[in-house]
Amino acid sequence: MMRWLPLLTALAAFAALAFPLGAEFHHIRITYTPTGCVDCPRSLEGRLKKTRGVEEVKLNPEGEVTIRLAPGNRARLELIRDFIEQGGERIRRIEVEASGALEREGEGFVFVLAGLETRYAVTGAKEPAARVRIQAHTSTARPLAFTIDSTAAE
Repeated sequence: MMRWLPLLTALAAFAALAFPLGAEFHHIRITYTPTGCVDCPRSLEGRLKKTRGVEEVKLNPEGEVTIRLAPGNRARLELIRDFIEQGGERIRRIEVEASGALEREGEGFVFVLAGLETRYAVTGAKEPAARVRIQAHTSTARPLAFTIDSTAAE
């Protein structure tokens, strides 16, 4: 067993570099314009709770939903946004708390969620980082792009 320890340690280090742990969305808060439908909030809440990686959903019928995601989730923000728009609601703002990597791309930066290889354009970033925790907001732009409110190295 001791012979394998250096090899296992090297493989673990390589895996950590190739797939940064914890690169994921943690919390999502979406404000939207409700349609006025009485049953739509319950339907939306049910759809969101069935989404893979969603741990908790708090819905305010006046137009705000807060989602807490499970550790290690592979949630896609686009899917959650589409669930809300499916009922006819118009999204006003999306705020996320997430961890991942900021990488330079061309003249700007992109936020990368490991494992999904999803890349979001970012404004307000000053330097690349292997792992950052971000608080950001976005409009309903397609594809989604973030403006970073704050970053913190992990």
